[in-house]
Parts: sequence; structure tokens; C-alpha cells
Amino acid sequence: MLTGGESGEGRVPVTSRGVKSALELPWPARLPEGRHVLSGRSWSGYGAIARVEYSVDGEHWRGARWDFEWDAKPGWHEVRVRATDEAGNVQPDEVGWNDLGYLYDGGVGHPVEVL
Repeated sequence: MLTGGESGEGRVPVTSRGVKSALELPWPARLPEGRHVLSGRSWSGYGAIARVEYSVDGEHWRGARWDFEWDAKPGWHEVRVRATDEAGNVQPDEVGWNDLGYLYDGGVGHPVEVL
């Protein structure tokens, strides 16, 4: 896989990927009101994952061990997750530009409707 312009000039081989994480929920998710255990996955091209955190509706980040309990209240919510690897690389809040999107690593707010 290469990143760079269509002409081939300035293309650089992709040799590693940044820190990424994702919830294992449909997009968008629909859950009944009440307590749920949410889970997901994290990975990094630079080493093992050392820490996972989550945030609901923009509140402060809280630690998780790739699952966490959430007391879901009715309405629409945004659940975000981010990871940090053993080298100290933290999944960014936003994605920096990269041709073709191969290196997409920014945290994404996961929409959840609680009924």
C-alpha cells in the first residue's frame, strides 16, 4: 500500500499504522434504557495497547479494559473510545490528512439511540 499523489511522485510505502479503536456496535446503535456492557477493539502499528478510555457525550475520559458499563438514559448519545499504546502513542481526536485515507486513525463519535 502506498500513500501519495496519483502520478506516483512522492509516494511513500505504508510501513505501520497509528493507534486505532472502535466499539463493537451497529452504526448507529439502538439500545434499551438501562445498564449495558459496551466492548470493542484497539490496535496499534507501534506496539501493544497499554490503555483504553471512553467518553459519553463529551464528558471527561474514563479508563476501560476493553469493556465498560454504561447506565444508558433515553435519548441520542455519542460514545467515543481512544487507546494508548506501550510506546505512548495516543489515538488522536481528529484525523490528519492522508491521501486515500489509508492511515485514518482519529477517534470517531459513535451515535447511540437509547429507547
